Amino acid sequence: MKFWQVSSIFREKEERKILYEIFSKYKEKNYLNSLENLDEIVRTQNRKILDEEIDEIILYELCALNKKVFYFSEKDNKIYSFSNIDAQEEISLLNAVKLFNHNCVEEVFEKTEAKAILR
Repeated sequence: MKFWQVSSIFREKEERKILYEIFSKYKEKNYLNSLENLDEIVRTQNRKILDEEIDEIILYELCALNKKVFYFSEKDNKIYSFSNIDAQEEISLLNAVKLFNHNCVEEVFEKTEAKAILR
């Protein structure tokens, strides 16, 4: 998952604390510095930083601490950010990141739903 996608998913105040906590453990990766300078990085559209892939182990650690859930509809082949009558299964953020394409995971938080594309 790309840095910009992680920063988008972890945008709430409590979620940002998770980013700071975990990124501070991995100073050699420079994620913490990027997070602290995120406004400037976004303003200048620094694609080198925004499109950097987050190390998978770190990504899983972040997602395991996040309480967000998805709702999967096998019938519609969609994932939702809200519970609805079509969704048969609740999926944690960690499991969603392991199962689904990272673009569709991030899109769920932008548009409330996305087509479920497996990794």
